[in-house]
Amino acid sequence: MELTRMCYQNKYLFMKTFCLFFMTIFLGIVTFAQQEDKGSFVVSGQILNQKGDDTLNCWLTCYVSITGQRNVKIPVDKDGRFEKSVDVEGPQNFIVGLNGFWTTFYVKPKDTLNIRFDKNNFFQTISIKGNTEKRTRELNFNFQFAAHFFEKQMALSKHLSGPFTKEDSLAGIDSMKVSWINKEYNLECEFISGDSSLDKQMRQLFKQEAYYHWTYEMLMRMFLNRIPEFLKYELAEKSENILITPSIINVPKYRNLYLNDFYNIPQYREFIGLFNMTYTARRQPPQPFWRYSGGLEHEKNTNWLERSYYQAMANFNFYPIRDWYITNLLVKNFKSQQQSFENIEQVMLDFLPVCKNQDYKEMILQVYNGTKKYVPGKPAPDFTLKDENGKDVSLADFKGKVVLLDFWGVHCGPCIADLKETVPKVHQKYKGKNVVFLNVCVEDTEDNWKEAIKKYKVEGVNVFAKGWEDNPVCKAYGIEGIPHYMLIDKEGNFADFNCAAYSLLWNDNILDKTLEK
Repeated sequence: MELTRMCYQNKYLFMKTFCLFFMTIFLGIVTFAQQEDKGSFVVSGQILNQKGDDTLNCWLTCYVSITGQRNVKIPVDKDGRFEKSVDVEGPQNFIVGLNGFWTTFYVKPKDTLNIRFDKNNFFQTISIKGNTEKRTRELNFNFQFAAHFFEKQMALSKHLSGPFTKEDSLAGIDSMKVSWINKEYNLECEFISGDSSLDKQMRQLFKQEAYYHWTYEMLMRMFLNRIPEFLKYELAEKSENILITPSIINVPKYRNLYLNDFYNIPQYREFIGLFNMTYTARRQPPQPFWRYSGGLEHEKNTNWLERSYYQAMANFNFYPIRDWYITNLLVKNFKSQQQSFENIEQVMLDFLPVCKNQDYKEMILQVYNGTKKYVPGKPAPDFTLKDENGKDVSLADFKGKVVLLDFWGVHCGPCIADLKETVPKVHQKYKGKNVVFLNVCVEDTEDNWKEAIKKYKVEGVNVFAKGWEDNPVCKAYGIEGIPHYMLIDKEGNFADFNCAAYSLLWNDNILDKTLEK
């Protein structure tokens, strides 16, 4: 048995070396013409009564990203003028904060989006123009839709999250949730149908966007397919509206895979990404064993990423969607490293030979090579930042101590929730131990940061890394999302690149083990 195990390990090490050695050659041989139309669009305009320099904060959906979106910052000069060319892969959603009002614009390569308004009289002065009359009508519709429904959508999403009582559950709260969504969706469909400025194709597209928005919300809250009774329901179009109808004979629309929707409807990509990850119905995909019982050591050595990988290989029979999903899976796991680097690498080596998208393969390798430096045992980059008193603080100052780095932000809801609930408990648990809590704020102004430190009673060493993505420290540590906690050992090496705060309250956690070394 031991000889067999050694042979298997040697075979894996040989295949790993072989694949990595020939990877560059292989990538040069296989080519694939992407169907998504790459290009750029231009955002320009002027904000009247603008006082000083400012920035438009925007987000653009994209095919591959750890969050499904990438941040776009558009500088606004002292006269309120701005212009920026933004790279885009086919049709995407461009989410823009205008004077505190959020709008989602449906954009395409070669688009222009010109926005003008008076900051003191926003809704009466807003002007939105595209590069054609048709695009101007569509972009203005996006703004009007947001004006009518954004706050309602936010309110309903909050309402769907509860809290609910035991009596609510007995009364069939999930059925009530479906009826709330159905009512809101009907209102949205009626609004879209009633806009004569849109052609039939765009009306249908915007209805599809709304459809997948709400199926995503249902799925995220685990009542789209949680129990058999709710598998009987679907959001199904009838005439111009959508109704909740039994789906015993006909398969619900969201259970079909649509390649055209994948390329043209950003919200659809969000839905199918989550759907494949969470769908565990009784027959599709097969899951014969619901519970696992065995040795703890065997469970620790299990590559759980493989399950998601092979499930995607089985479920996505269109290789453009398959390659997109698995590329995102690998990119997210390499960047978060919530699983062992070796396990992620093993899945990557299995996938690269079958991936047909050249750009995706190059992206995977780029992320792979860029994140190897964060594996346990690799040196953490030194840095120097100012604390709230203007004093220089360096990571090297704490050599010989374990350092828990906490990258956070003043306007980050999950960050603030941790600072209020979990972080104080962690600090109390390790009070007097050989550990330093180094809190790195990455957003907002220095004054607001100092105010937040006092307001939330943030204990430990506090430093400020202004600019987030543009800050050298954030770049060195690959900070794309917050909160992000990482553990540095006494030698100044990474012990854990991504350790959730709540996990430090468990017994025998990674911080305990690092302190013992």
